[in-house]
Amino acid sequence: WHEGAFLIYTMPASHKVPNLQRNPRAALHFSADPQGDDVVVFTGVAELGPQVSTEAAALYLQKYAEGIARLGSTPEEFAREYSLAIRVTPEKLRGF
Repeated sequence: WHEGAFLIYTMPASHKVPNLQRNPRAALHFSADPQGDDVVVFTGVAELGPQVSTEAAALYLQKYAEGIARLGSTPEEFAREYSLAIRVTPEKLRGF
């Protein structure tokens, strides 16, 4: 989460890139409890490649450093490979 939007990084050649270029509407699904029985869904508009401050990118890598390591990568490798930022500005929330 950064400046009112979800901040996600992807590979520039990812299939989601042309899909979002054609239609920027996006949905993000999250488990709301440890068992995964409750789900929240945010829908909104995705913006590809917005400028993200160096500080925000560093905080992202710091936050997810443990998960990146579990993937067998380093923060530097991750930043090179997943170099395209996507900002999803939420408009609606639903849960079930």
